[in-house]
Amino acid sequence: MIFFSIPASQEIVQHMTLWIAFMGAVLAARSNRLLAVVREPVFKPSPEFNIGYF
Repeated sequence: MIFFSIPASQEIVQHMTLWIAFMGAVLAARSNRLLAVVREPVFKPSPEFNIGYF
């Protein structure tokens, strides 16, 4: 049998896992569902969602 592999596939999987974790953290912070010691929301709710726009 001949197996074909993608060069640097392990690093690609590691980077994709890291980016998926970052996006999950952003979504959790946006909906105030981060694990925290305080009971009050860290961020005030906003009706609109803007990334990088001030």
